[in-house]
Amino acid sequence: AETENLAKKVSNTNDVYFVPAFTGLGTPHWDPYARGIIIGLTCGTTKEHLVRAALEGIAYQVKEVVDSMTKITGCKPECLRVDGGAAANNFLLQFQSDVCGLPIQRNNS
Repeated sequence: AETENLAKKVSNTNDVYFVPAFTGLGTPHWDPYARGIIIGLTCGTTKEHLVRAALEGIAYQVKEVVDSMTKITGCKPECLRVDGGAAANNFLLQFQSDVCGLPIQRNNS
């Protein structure tokens, strides 16, 4: 994936943060009025930093869901099962695995 290759070109987001809340925020926030935001832009920000920040933002949203489920149920999932277009992005899945502390199981259907 193009985004995977771009994200791998930089070692961090250069302090750029991206909240992908284009249609509000779902669980655990339930705020339909939340909006997406990008902060930390400087003259040194590159498209690679923006892409990496977007992918990390997705992974952190998944972490919030996993943490919320774990808190409510008292059970942490054994793994994250993923599918869809984003599941083809190895950078995203590895980062998601790292921040959630869970292995990833990709659906091959």
